[in-house]
Amino acid sequence: WTFLTATLAISGIPPFAAFFSKDEIIWSSFASSRGGWVLWAIGVLTAIITAFYMFRLVYMTFHGENRSPEEVKHHIHESPAVMTVPMIILAILSVIGGWVGVQSVIGELFGAEHSNIFAEFLYPVFHHSHISFHHYSPATEWWFMAISVSGALLGILIAFYLYFKRTDLPRKIALKIWPLYKLLYNKYYVDEIYYYTIIHPIYLISLLFLWKFTDVYTIDGVGVNGSAAATKFTAKIMKYWQSGDTQVYILSFIMGVVLVLGYLLLA
Repeated sequence: WTFLTATLAISGIPPFAAFFSKDEIIWSSFASSRGGWVLWAIGVLTAIITAFYMFRLVYMTFHGENRSPEEVKHHIHESPAVMTVPMIILAILSVIGGWVGVQSVIGELFGAEHSNIFAEFLYPVFHHSHISFHHYSPATEWWFMAISVSGALLGILIAFYLYFKRTDLPRKIALKIWPLYKLLYNKYYVDEIYYYTIIHPIYLISLLFLWKFTDVYTIDGVGVNGSAAATKFTAKIMKYWQSGDTQVYILSFIMGVVLVLGYLLLA
């Protein structure tokens, strides 16, 4: 029931919360100075698609044959109260939460002059946006509201028919429009394009330049290992001068004195 409540809300069915915000967006896309028929039509089409895929989710999740593996079916149970209680609270808000942003045309039915509390709260933020709204009759706004709600109901009916009554049809439709189905199924290949144009080049740069050249060759090779090799080489030479034998030290000292005195006398 909480899932269904949320689905009705996001589908824009009155009096659930998202109906008010969705209808306000669709109406503004037509009535604002920057809107028009095209943006309005896109908004209505989006509302139809949203209601369709959300109720497709409802029917595929809660109706029909259980498609879970057998070993999973034995572990399916209701969530504990720590999860269900917050969902119930959100479901209640999905029903009553939209009344803080009631359209003026609806508020007038109840004698509420300032019904859109949310819009009035945000007015100081947007009143400098230089966007004006064309004035239409309340009847026009009611008609547009009815069309958007009817579109959502149409999406629900299509989902009901395809995923509850005739569950064999989606596969048949997919096979008939296979290229389009494959394009939609792979989400327009956005992930693949993103991978090959951004992720993979960054990976190659990281692998060849940042790792093998910068890290392995420069930092580890020249920096860390190079300094260690230089220290080791110097130590090999210096060990002949630092043998720990006192006689060798004395001999080296005498030879040094002789060389210095010889240099001074000859110079």
